[in-house]
Amino acid sequence: MPPSSSTPDISDAAPGKGLRILMMPLPIHGHVMPTLPLVTELVRRGHQVVYAATQTLAETVGATGAEVLIYESPSSTNPPGDLFDTEHMSGQPIRAVREAQATTASIEAYFADGPPDVVVYDLVTFFSGRVLSRKWNRPGLELFPTFASSHEFVFLIKLFEQVGARLDPRHPSMAEYFTELMTYLGGHGIDDPALMNDPAEDANLAFFPKMFQLGSESFDDRHAFVGPCLERAEPETSWTPPADGRPVVLVSLGTTTNEQPDFFRMCARAFEGLPWHVVLTLGSRVRPEELGEIPANVEVHQWLSHLAVLPHAKAVVTQAGMGSLMQALHFGVTPVMVPHSPEQQMIAERAADLGVGPLIRHDRIDAALLRAAVREADAPNYRAAVATLRESIREAGGVDRAVEVVESRARATTPA
Repeated sequence: MPPSSSTPDISDAAPGKGLRILMMPLPIHGHVMPTLPLVTELVRRGHQVVYAATQTLAETVGATGAEVLIYESPSSTNPPGDLFDTEHMSGQPIRAVREAQATTASIEAYFADGPPDVVVYDLVTFFSGRVLSRKWNRPGLELFPTFASSHEFVFLIKLFEQVGARLDPRHPSMAEYFTELMTYLGGHGIDDPALMNDPAEDANLAFFPKMFQLGSESFDDRHAFVGPCLERAEPETSWTPPADGRPVVLVSLGTTTNEQPDFFRMCARAFEGLPWHVVLTLGSRVRPEELGEIPANVEVHQWLSHLAVLPHAKAVVTQAGMGSLMQALHFGVTPVMVPHSPEQQMIAERAADLGVGPLIRHDRIDAALLRAAVREADAPNYRAAVATLRESIREAGGVDRAVEVVESRARATTPA
């Protein structure tokens, strides 16, 4: 088995038998990063965590002390494009089945010496997660890095509605989906597709507070809304806030919809000569040289820990991914939301409904609108709404509550 990249300090870990935990979220940044502080704490408490990930994420995941199970994931090599229409959305179910078809066997083979105590999967890897947990007769736990689902609120259906479409069972992609799903399930000795019909597991964990969930009244105690799980250690970075005390604006489009050099260029120019200090973090799909000449009050980074910047920021210009938004709210920073995908639009609209910050359509934004929104971000109504949600995040429990959920679920059918 692959060695751990570090040995965590477990001197004050919880007593008792350590659990063997399989973590298998979709191996892309937006699904993996929210889980890593949880994994670090599980390892510190003496549990053995096996984390299924791609080679690209192996070093990052290994730094938690987890044992990395490296596998190939079709979804991780095919990031979403810019067109989110009915055709794209109708292909979502079949893409999820093909992810399961490509990955289940390698994960199962890794546990030939005996199954884990609990299978922790997410809303995209739920096909393989549910199949493996049932084959092994082990409890499953579903993670929700974005809006959770219940019997009354089904996230995928709401996502279709967001693009003005509906989930049509007669669509050709859906016919392919049903055929390949039955083939996949049959190959693992399961002949009842009802296993896949429940929109949630018997135990579920969401990385945001319950007050942020759409349709929250339909969710019962099967769902634990723990809020964002953030690293406890200080981020390893040499970044420091500006010495002249200028207010800081952080700009990021996350990791999936960040191939937008024109957007970053506009942001850099929007605050030129103004009493703001702008920090741009580009991600992997835009190079700094693509932005041209950078104003003196703007700094550009390919990668930079937002946890280092947010404690000093007045505002964050964000695509409104759930992880990015929750980090900002945890630190009490007003978001200026510029969503680029239907999911991000849903998240931004929910945040705007709660009053935490301005929302600008990405196809309408310009330098003047951006400057006005950032100036507006310090308004008392936004500050009050942010403070309310920040308190909700604090009360949700974070890493400690998430660890309790995982341990409790693992021990539901595991001898003491």
